[in-house]
Amino acid sequence: MATSPVYKLAVTVTIALGLAGTFSQKAQGGPPVPPKQPARLHFAPVGPPLGTLTMTYRRPSRLIPEDRHPRTGMLDIWNVPAGAEVTIKNMKGYRGKDCAWHFESEHPLLPGIPHIYRVHVRICHVGAGHKKVSFDDVRTIRLIPGRIVDLGY
Repeated sequence: MATSPVYKLAVTVTIALGLAGTFSQKAQGGPPVPPKQPARLHFAPVGPPLGTLTMTYRRPSRLIPEDRHPRTGMLDIWNVPAGAEVTIKNMKGYRGKDCAWHFESEHPLLPGIPHIYRVHVRICHVGAGHKKVSFDDVRTIRLIPGRIVDLGY
């Protein structure tokens, strides 16, 4: 008995998809068999750190000075204790006379890229010849191009 090329293609596709039992038993008059389910892959959630997407535009922010690049991202951190060290990777900053830390992105922020930075605040006390860390905190912040974002501690 000769089979048509369309039938051979259909059988090949059904075997490749794992549906072979469904069509063969229907052709033989038996009850239909549900197709095999593909193996489920479990992926870890991929996304920004918690608290950045929902809080980005709810945080207080204001326009950057006119002499800066229009896509520069800036961050002001308020209420940080006097002896604290504040560091943010890929940002330059200083403690101002107003007792706030002022940070600025090293390069203009590129559109389409989430600009998420970790703000690391550490207070160290020197005693008995070595440093003792009494406060260590990391917060995650998303910068907005052309805006100064305020962060309070």
